[in-house]
Amino acid sequence: MELLSPAVVLCPPLGEDPPAWRDALAAALRAASLPTIVPLAGPVPPEPDARTRLAGWVADQAITISGARPSGPLLLVASGAACAALPALGMAQRAARHAVVGYVLVDGTAPEVGRSGQDWPDAPVTVVRSSGAPDPGDAVARLRGWTVVPGDPVAVVLDLVRRWPEPLAGSGPAPG
Repeated sequence: MELLSPAVVLCPPLGEDPPAWRDALAAALRAASLPTIVPLAGPVPPEPDARTRLAGWVADQAITISGARPSGPLLLVASGAACAALPALGMAQRAARHAVVGYVLVDGTAPEVGRSGQDWPDAPVTVVRSSGAPDPGDAVARLRGWTVVPGDPVAVVLDLVRRWPEPLAGSGPAPG
């Protein structure tokens, strides 16, 4: 039985401009005939409670992913403030019976793991630093067993998807 490549979900930003690499990654994934879901960034209402705003974003993403009808597992990719929503989005996908095989956090802050995230991460996590500069949170990410990779998000994500089902928490792009 042949394994299906994971569908890469390029989560939109949360109240920020989309990163420049997002469109380039979507184009590269499609050019390689890899399953790709690119939800649009809807308006983020100025909610007085950040949790309500985050919940609305997660609901929008879950609806879009469900509507895309992915046939294989999911690799969730987020940047900036949207990285904080990955535990909730992963839980929503598990509830919808979509397997999540990895999370990629690009230039974002690691999600807080509290009561609701005790079972997160449920799949390997890769943290990408596009500037190459270390972040103070990288040490904590490594202690959690996550892979921290400096480099171009397009190259890193393409490498992760092409190497699948090898562990997605590998070493980033293969040399040479």
